[in-house]
Amino acid sequence: MKTIRITAAISSVFAPKSLLVVIDNKDDNGFDKEYRSRKSFDQEFEAGTGRYVIKIFGMNQIEGSTTITVSGDFEEAQTQSSDEVDYVMYFVGTVN
Repeated sequence: MKTIRITAAISSVFAPKSLLVVIDNKDDNGFDKEYRSRKSFDQEFEAGTGRYVIKIFGMNQIEGSTTITVSGDFEEAQTQSSDEVDYVMYFVGTVN
């Protein structure tokens, strides 16, 4: 089985609210995966072949930031950062 690796680097020790990661395989009618964490993480998720949309919802401490990297068998690694207090990040790609 292939994997999608998601790495979250939170500048403070804990986020005020848990980061919510939603992994959705658009070629599969069912819901795929959901993951929550209040601290930095490096997590692998099993992934079947298909087109994916990954949504990450989070909140930073004031003057904090979060950087998210999606890699593994995701077609190409992608990184996004936010220093906004509330944020949503979207990653779109394919696992072959």
